[in-house]
Amino acid sequence: DLKQHVNTFKKLSPSEVFNFGKFVVDTFMCSHTEFEKKLLMNMFDNGMTVVLLDGVDEVAPTYKEHILNAIESFKKDSKKKNQLWVSTRVHYEKDLEMSLEVLSSKIVPFSEENQIKLLLDVVNQKENNSLSMDLAKTFIHRISVVHYSRGSEYIGMPLQIRMIGEVYQDHP
Repeated sequence: DLKQHVNTFKKLSPSEVFNFGKFVVDTFMCSHTEFEKKLLMNMFDNGMTVVLLDGVDEVAPTYKEHILNAIESFKKDSKKKNQLWVSTRVHYEKDLEMSLEVLSSKIVPFSEENQIKLLLDVVNQKENNSLSMDLAKTFIHRISVVHYSRGSEYIGMPLQIRMIGEVYQDHP
């Protein structure tokens, strides 16, 4: 989760280009062995890494420039085979596309049918729990109404459905 590491990115100059692989190893792998550090650095140098920056939209606006600089450094420093994935909510999507000069991909929310199926699977996996199809449909519909501004987008994410199902498991 990127917002947990904002203090690290704050230390960087917003315009400084740096060795991203070395930065990751030196900053985030302090408690790892030298072998692990060298292995990761070797993988990075040979274009064999995938870096995920999660929660870019959750970083305070005053540090966005620092994060974007880190991403730019990755792009400049990285071999073509290294991959960078950035996750954000929809409201920050266009800003990132313009800043990074890339097109985004979206996770498509589950259909109502898939939402109901997942909810049933999660709830009914626990012994002595039974959720009927009709109750699952009603449940999904009511949550969509409560979150009417985002509706099926909110409840359409598997994580949201799983969390709701797990709460229901414990308190049917």
